[in-house]
Amino acid sequence: ARVQGVQLDFSLPFPCMAIAFTLPLRDDRSMSDATELAEQLASSHDPQWVAELIEALANRTRGNQFPTAQAVLGVSDVELADMFGVTRQAIKQWLTGGVPTARLGAVADLTAASDILRRRLRVDRIPAAIRRPAPNLGGRSLLELGIDEGPHALYAEVVDTFDLTRISG
Repeated sequence: ARVQGVQLDFSLPFPCMAIAFTLPLRDDRSMSDATELAEQLASSHDPQWVAELIEALANRTRGNQFPTAQAVLGVSDVELADMFGVTRQAIKQWLTGGVPTARLGAVADLTAASDILRRRLRVDRIPAAIRRPAPNLGGRSLLELGIDEGPHALYAEVVDTFDLTRISG
């Protein structure tokens, strides 16, 4: 997509801001290239426009991970709605139209938790694993923890569960 002389490349990783100017670029876009381009963009455009661009990019990149996290975790729209404290209809809107900016942090926690689980467990076992009652959670499951305390609590527990630095040799 082109916006005011800027070429947006959504195939790049989010930290690179997925911004490529219409100026000639080297084929090996590095983080320093992205940083330089971001500095040029910030200095040559209205700050409000830059903020809106960043918000749109965040929605486009982080929000696109939301359906993947839902599939990996095997959770329903209703379970997600309960976890985020919204309606099932709001979740449907997030899945099709992008996640509201105010919710991106919570969605990032959920997607990070699903990424950790995907790296540590067989994907087909994750839905059962997050529903299994755990003694260290007072008999609640990870899913119930997420619903009761939110996605950040779910993420923190997943990180703690797979913290291998606690194992002493």
